[in-house]
Amino acid sequence: MREVLEFVRELSERNCRGIVLAERPDITSLTRDLVHTVQGSVLYVAPGDPVSREIARSLRGLVDYVQLRRANKVLGREYGAVIVDLERGGYLTPNTICILADTVRSGGVLLIGVNNLEQWRPGRFGDNYGRYITESIRRCEAHLIVDSRGNVVSRRVPEYSLEPPRRGDLTESQRRLYEEYRRFLETREKILLIRGGRGRGKTYMLGYLSVDLVLRYKLPLLDVYTPDGVFTQAFVAAVEDALRRAMGVRPVSSPRRIETYEFVIRCKKPYERIETPFLLVDEAGRIGIARIRKFLSRAYKTILTLTTFGYEGCGRSFEHILVCEIQRQGLSRSVELHEPVRFAEGDPLERWLNEVFFLKTSTSLQDYYTSAQIKSEDVQFVEIGRDALARDRELLRQVVTLLRDAHYRYSPDDIEVLLDSPAHRLFALRKGEEIVAVAQIRVERPSKSEVKKAVRGVVLAGMPVSTILARYSTTSIGSLHIWRVHRVAVKPQYQRRGLGSLLISKVEERGSSEGVDLIAAVYSRTEVTRFWLRNGYRVFYVSPRFNKVTGEYNVGVAKALSSKGDRALKLALQDFKRRLILLASSVYRDLDGELLAEMLRSLDVTCPTRIGTPSLAQRRVEIFLKNLDSYEVEYVQDVLYTRLVEHLSTSSQVSIPQREFTALVIKILQGKSVKDVASSLKVGLETARKILKRAALYVLAPDKAV
Repeated sequence: MREVLEFVRELSERNCRGIVLAERPDITSLTRDLVHTVQGSVLYVAPGDPVSREIARSLRGLVDYVQLRRANKVLGREYGAVIVDLERGGYLTPNTICILADTVRSGGVLLIGVNNLEQWRPGRFGDNYGRYITESIRRCEAHLIVDSRGNVVSRRVPEYSLEPPRRGDLTESQRRLYEEYRRFLETREKILLIRGGRGRGKTYMLGYLSVDLVLRYKLPLLDVYTPDGVFTQAFVAAVEDALRRAMGVRPVSSPRRIETYEFVIRCKKPYERIETPFLLVDEAGRIGIARIRKFLSRAYKTILTLTTFGYEGCGRSFEHILVCEIQRQGLSRSVELHEPVRFAEGDPLERWLNEVFFLKTSTSLQDYYTSAQIKSEDVQFVEIGRDALARDRELLRQVVTLLRDAHYRYSPDDIEVLLDSPAHRLFALRKGEEIVAVAQIRVERPSKSEVKKAVRGVVLAGMPVSTILARYSTTSIGSLHIWRVHRVAVKPQYQRRGLGSLLISKVEERGSSEGVDLIAAVYSRTEVTRFWLRNGYRVFYVSPRFNKVTGEYNVGVAKALSSKGDRALKLALQDFKRRLILLASSVYRDLDGELLAEMLRSLDVTCPTRIGTPSLAQRRVEIFLKNLDSYEVEYVQDVLYTRLVEHLSTSSQVSIPQREFTALVIKILQGKSVKDVASSLKVGLETARKILKRAALYVLAPDKAV
């Protein structure tokens, strides 16, 4: 297409990147022309159907080829043009658009080929997202839309020219980072945080610094942790550049290993064992805070990168959580990278991505420490429909930016779900025209075939609550109407004012009026469990193993809104309570003791488990009770364990005071030390021993404890 080539030449002259939407383009001839027009190589992306594979074979040697579903494999590479072939179908999610656009270098183009401009449907669920993307492309400062006959439907080229990014040299921010890094090594500081937006060269600098570390300290081995456990192209390129400059050698590289005759740099997954004193972590936003906390505690020095705005699944509040954790650890420093390295400052395609997918935020970390006054009577509970979001761009912006700034998980793909997914509903609290809190609900109504799969142990995609309950309630799960709280978030300045609890209560009222049997939530940030317990929810599931990425247990909480929901939930609660009691010292030993005690206290069901006490053991109990000053609880810990198990499993209410009960859970159920009890209760060792003895009385001789 002549129009496309002219458009690309103009972009190249202005050092701007742009986007093209073309109807039924001749992919083969267009690609061959682009190879000779753009600076840099060309990437061909397609769903992987036989025709696209044949096209890729015919262009072998001229282009790189990747299947659409594996687009993330090209992160860190640079292309003069990226061609996305969707003529024979295929979905183009927001995340994929961001990933592919990120590989386009200055003066390049992202070209999307479709079968029919009028009927193009890039989304997986409906039409709102498709219309949103098409209309947004028309607003891009550098765009071209052409039909199958080559007629220009819409065209816009910037009137300005941009300064191209300097190549082969570090940016000013990167040089400053290197100076800060050298000071970091000379001090007692333990943590260096590298922050910045997309395309700022954070991963490249991590690779650059890794080479400096191994050469400076003559390290034979260095570990780098990434969410996927593989090196990105940017990291490998940085290592190769640094080694060429320092030693004049080229390393042997693979997705998980870079080696020379002097050292090895390994890429590891977040859950793999820590073996080196220096630790590098890429994209900390995709790794849970529990895993990061473990990294910080076990390494001599840790260097982390964090994307402050992007598509890596990291909400803005995660940065706040991470910075708070780093500050708590002390002896740390932070550097932010500002200048883009693959494209020019002020690039129109970059500005378009930020505007369309609301990537960039104006919320500062200081906003999480400030608060604004608000009362429950100031807000109105509303449901926001998908069509309303599609019509009102400002409303969509408010909802998405709230989720981005207030929740620890966010990615552009959430926009498509909000606009089109029939399984999701959105409720909010509105103060005038301002959205101050939102709750995203996922409706779980499994079909008969899905119920049968869940009963056999198959995990139902997107329906974790139904999957878990199917293990206990094989007959009724298919008839249950379940709402799962996918996310609940409150604007940072209005947090800790009770709005989250108010919103959840309103959602419960709406659910009850619509015949919902059960409201539940499943999440992997264990510490938010206390929020749900305060709102009357009961824990019905804790994963037997840590989440491999976040390093935390997955937790499920639920509240029944009908008698049918209560019956189904009770079966799960009875089995879970028994497991929680008996496995507290093994599977759940690493669970926070105070939180475990609160979970057990919330489980107001019985699960009779009788073990019995032999006469000799009873004799030891009598001796202990008569000599409390002389004997420690370890003398009767076995009896305490069996009696506590019986008490908890046969009683629906915990009659032991909170502090004493927490001490028993930590010491007796989890098998931890008195020192752990003292640390959890924030008391001295001697005080902890006294609390444990008093707690033992509530189990062994309740009449003496009163």
